[in-house]
Amino acid sequence: MASRKISDLTPEMQQKAVDFLQVAKQRGVDVLIYCTYRSPEEQARLWRQPKSTAQVIRGSELLRTKYGRDDLADILMSVGPQNGPKVTNALPGQSLHNYGLAFDCVPMVGGKLQWSKRCELWQVIGECAELAGLEWAGNWKTFVEFPHVQMPGVNWRNLI
Repeated sequence: MASRKISDLTPEMQQKAVDFLQVAKQRGVDVLIYCTYRSPEEQARLWRQPKSTAQVIRGSELLRTKYGRDDLADILMSVGPQNGPKVTNALPGQSLHNYGLAFDCVPMVGGKLQWSKRCELWQVIGECAELAGLEWAGNWKTFVEFPHVQMPGVNWRNLI
């Protein structure tokens, strides 16, 4: 299971997460950070939802041949089939969660999570992230992910 602890982020990302929460509080928005660090095993489990065997083999070969990461390919194969909806495009090693450089969050109203994409609080979340010096995936062009916030200017390709 992925961590919810801010302390599991890198020191710089920890500070930015605290700054983000302070900005959100100042703006009157209650936010729950529900995912910080994600192990390669957890990333593999999430990515495999709901992948076919052929897709998993292709993902494993990509990790082995393009990135030279037999260890991550082995993890991808070892976690076994997973049930559930698609939640990520990132193989193990391809998410900034795997490096403590990202978190997922959700706004709350009266203690209730506000998952609806029509909720205007998501835009406030994005503004708070930017004010804290972070990148909000709700502004991405190809794959929009409202809960995802990450360190700007960092590319997993340089970390894998």
